[in-house]
Amino acid sequence: MSLLAARVAPTKTFRRTCVKTRAMAGVVRYEVGKRMSEASKYNGIIHLAGQVADDASQDITGQTKQVLAQVDRLLAQAGSHKSNILMTQIFLSDVASQFAAMNAVYDAWVVPGHTAPRATVRDARTCSASSMVLTRCDRRRATRCRPRWRTQRG
Repeated sequence: MSLLAARVAPTKTFRRTCVKTRAMAGVVRYEVGKRMSEASKYNGIIHLAGQVADDASQDITGQTKQVLAQVDRLLAQAGSHKSNILMTQIFLSDVASQFAAMNAVYDAWVVPGHTAPRATVRDARTCSASSMVLTRCDRRRATRCRPRWRTQRG
């Protein structure tokens, strides 16, 4: 089998090599604090900590805008952007009264055609009455370990 033919079909060996190359780079942490980091990146995946609004006196619209701005800032630090969302979890203190207003802000923020799986739940234990929205996102880096195969023309 020629080298060119080996590139046509992906192999487990090639995938493992790709993973090992990324794993050797290690974990990169962003905005590291005493107890936690706001984001970390490993193997091409960026994980964000739960984000809450800095100004909890604002309504759900204002708090959602703040949280999404924080997500944008953290993604930019890690070299990605919101079109690479893999999954989003949103926790609201009162889904019945806040869901529509939060969705209006969220829908304006997401990139059309790049909407990811999302769960929105009520969690009174995590979100106090003053802190209405908490968002957690996992995203992939803008560039990933992708094999590029060439096909042989006969």
